[in-house]
Amino acid sequence: MLILYILLIIMFLIAFMLIKTRDKIYGYNQKKDYCYDFKNPKYFDLSSPIDLKEYTNNQTLILKLEIKSTFFSKLFAPYVNIYSQEKTEKTFFEHSAKGVRYIDISSFVGGYKIILSSKNCKIVSNKVEIFDFENLDIKNKKVLIISPHADDAEIASFGLYSDAKESLIVTVTAGETVSNDYVLADNNRDKSRLKGKLRVHDALTIGMLGNVSYENSIALGYFNETIKNMYKNQDNIISSKTSEISDINYFRMVNHSKIQTNPLASSKWDSLVSDFVHIINSTKIDFIVTLHPQIDSNTDHQYITLALLEAMEELACKDIKLLTSTNHLTQNEIYPYGDIFSTQALVPRFDTTFIFKDIYSHQLSKKKQIYKFYALESMHDLREPLIHIGFIRVFRAALKSLRRFINGKEKSYYRRSVRTNEIFYVTDYKELKKAYKDIK
Repeated sequence: MLILYILLIIMFLIAFMLIKTRDKIYGYNQKKDYCYDFKNPKYFDLSSPIDLKEYTNNQTLILKLEIKSTFFSKLFAPYVNIYSQEKTEKTFFEHSAKGVRYIDISSFVGGYKIILSSKNCKIVSNKVEIFDFENLDIKNKKVLIISPHADDAEIASFGLYSDAKESLIVTVTAGETVSNDYVLADNNRDKSRLKGKLRVHDALTIGMLGNVSYENSIALGYFNETIKNMYKNQDNIISSKTSEISDINYFRMVNHSKIQTNPLASSKWDSLVSDFVHIINSTKIDFIVTLHPQIDSNTDHQYITLALLEAMEELACKDIKLLTSTNHLTQNEIYPYGDIFSTQALVPRFDTTFIFKDIYSHQLSKKKQIYKFYALESMHDLREPLIHIGFIRVFRAALKSLRRFINGKEKSYYRRSVRTNEIFYVTDYKELKKAYKDIK
């Protein structure tokens, strides 16, 4: 009996520690309302099935509801199940979440008898609001994807770029900063060069899994974690931090493509802006996909988008729409929340707003989700490397995954990125430029 009591005490202490840990992982108060100022809602009552037959043009539909978590949400993530006669989708929230949230129900457009149920939380009121946004008709558009590093295009927009009429992927940096995963090289310089070469190869080829031809993918060869420094020191050549290289042509791969780039490229800010000017001029695209500087914390992402905006300003672009997203949410590295193959909800938005005009949610079939998974798995920098070399590496990889699963800090891009949808914030480039008043 004493052993049983001891085991119960240990389990209680572990549960207490997990609850405390999960209260801190989000970087904000999970019990605050999300604040989006959407206009012209339509009102529905969850006491009976929702009829969405009036929405017939594949619009993006965002449902606003209020939730309150149960005690079990402190340990198990709360979520809402959305049912129709054809399918079920889950949307997850934060542990201990409470308040107004916005979920994507776009895949249920045109359906009827839509039912919501909840797990580890309660829907506070049956009165909900639905907002609809313009259908962007991606399948008939030409899209330019700005990928700061190899894998950013796939994480944010594999489904979108594989469904567009034509897509072009521009990977800006070589991503060569040293990591301990490239242990077969002899020293940090060689590790860095090997890593950069492998990631450039990934950037040029993996898009083919999403119907992007080799000729439509280029790598500009700028150096990892240097873009902000290029902006701050615009008269200087900024060298790689780890590869002992200052000439971006070492990693640059553009000659195989008809996409025009800066013929005198160097590791300087005006060169990057000029690259974007040449690219936009030569491609005649409808949409540009990039990372949003106010909701993505990576400085390369923020300043590459700034260079893009300066190029668009120079060209006085009028008819090109920006589709922005985040791969590294500013508050934490675990958004989107919940399981792989679930539905991505809108990012947390509170008193500090971020700039955008509309929402576009691109829907991924199960087949498309599977292809996205294997596109990510093909990236050298995302999969667990060299675990086949020895038992110790296998054990360490398993232990790391288990620890992250238990404490709720699972950062896996497979879990975060392979979803039923990809959400983009449609933004005007002139308005987005204003975001940099705070970032600088």
